[in-house]
Amino acid sequence: PAGPALVDLRAGSPCLEVLDQAAWRRAWRAAGDSAPDATTESAGDPAFRAAVAEHLLRHRGLSATAADVLATSGTSAAVAEVASVLPPGSRVGVEDPGYQRVVGALVDAGVQPVPVPVDRDGLVVSAVPAGLAAVYCTPAHQYPLGLRMSAARRLDLVARARTEGWWVLEDDYDGELRYDVAPLPLLGALGPDVVVHLGTTSKIVSPTLGAGWLVAPPGLRAELLA
Repeated sequence: PAGPALVDLRAGSPCLEVLDQAAWRRAWRAAGDSAPDATTESAGDPAFRAAVAEHLLRHRGLSATAADVLATSGTSAAVAEVASVLPPGSRVGVEDPGYQRVVGALVDAGVQPVPVPVDRDGLVVSAVPAGLAAVYCTPAHQYPLGLRMSAARRLDLVARARTEGWWVLEDDYDGELRYDVAPLPLLGALGPDVVVHLGTTSKIVSPTLGAGWLVAPPGLRAELLA
């Protein structure tokens, strides 16, 4: 029967109705005015990286310079890049339930995903097994359950990573979107020495952009660039 349109509750769908169409057209025209690059820039376009650094400071409270940022093709691609520099046969903890595209990226990179349970406070840090090379999580907005990792869990996760020598892959999924709560500190701000912070335009602008970013500790960033 005829009635109001249904609300699409599928995860990962941006709200394009609120996009400023005039600004969108201006952005495309400005991009088209740029001259073609004569050489490649492995870290990504400098202007893009500077814009990301400003965005992270203004909207997420993460202090990073443009030099700290690497451009990516999105979160899954960024996870695959990190996995490519891990030792052969590495194991990476992933949330269960969690983002299956990242699981696939890890498998394709020859890394073994290890499921780690989540509860109302996010990833269960005490259930993370020993001997991992990294742990992937979505603390701002757990995918697909929607909850966020508590402040205590965030501190515990960073502390374990430092003690046991593994990386934390922080997927800031929907981190820019909050409704009635104050933001919690990013894992990247709590542990810049052990956290790889990942973001993407897919959820906040459009999945057709296919643009993302990665902020990693200096040593790992150098490995990724190499």
